[in-house]
Amino acid sequence: MEADPHAYEEVDLALRLTAGWAIDPQSLVHVRGGSNNVFQAKRGGGDVFVKVTAASMRTESEVSGSSAFLRHLGDRGAPVSKLVIKSNGNRYDIFDSAERTYYITVTETAPGTVKDKSCSDPDHFAAWGAALALLHNAAEDFDRSSFPYLAGDGEWLRIIDRCGDAEAAIRDRIDEIGIWRKALVRPAGDLPLTHGDMNIGNVAYNGGAATLIDFDEPMITWNAADIARPFRETWGQDDAQRAKTFKAFLGAYSQHRPPELTDPRDYENFNTLKNLEMYGWLSKEWTGDTFIGHNVEDGLKELRGLILAPLKLG
Repeated sequence: MEADPHAYEEVDLALRLTAGWAIDPQSLVHVRGGSNNVFQAKRGGGDVFVKVTAASMRTESEVSGSSAFLRHLGDRGAPVSKLVIKSNGNRYDIFDSAERTYYITVTETAPGTVKDKSCSDPDHFAAWGAALALLHNAAEDFDRSSFPYLAGDGEWLRIIDRCGDAEAAIRDRIDEIGIWRKALVRPAGDLPLTHGDMNIGNVAYNGGAATLIDFDEPMITWNAADIARPFRETWGQDDAQRAKTFKAFLGAYSQHRPPELTDPRDYENFNTLKNLEMYGWLSKEWTGDTFIGHNVEDGLKELRGLILAPLKLG
């Protein structure tokens, strides 16, 4: 989806972005469009990101829930981009323009650099695994009862609905994943709240440490889904290198928290689950160019390949 130019050209909105956050209004620079318009700006002696989300993309309850989760993780010392609280104590702001409503959140800029999908350094994946384990530890005592987070069960029902008329090979994979998913042992108590979108664009590396960013889509599901997600897009690595980076990731994670699952095939299935979700969404909900730089047909072809021949992790 193209960025809405009005989301960052309106003078009133630009002023609203800085009010109550002690942001230098002259420093605002638009850095990214898409489902959110993102600005970088100066605040005190550091940099912040200002995210502007149209209500057509996410509800207020979703913005409230994701910001509450991020604040909790930061308060617990997890290695995440810290949420900046407004001077009135609010986690986010609401701006009503003549045509639409926007939600505004501000986070500190994470130190370091964001790698691209070509990254295959085991040390980077080890830092990522350690950071994710600390996130999962910090998430354990978060009270999520007030927010309507997407649940893995809801995601599964959505896959079945959106892919019901897909080709036979895709439907066969849905049946296979359904059998595997039904047999998965659920954690004691309930499924945890996870990051939900642990792709390589959502981690910043600084020396030997990693900081996790972008908490728009927390999901109630197995923590293993977060562990698998970094490897969904590692098609640039051969099987041997991917097995090495996965081992480094899971080994570093295990130093801080025992993983729910240890069989690489389970993590491969979680990535197939994610690919099926993306396939259904792309085929039924999207038009024009996709977020991965292809048109819809090319995007579906790529996802089909990953669904029918999953990337091996061990």
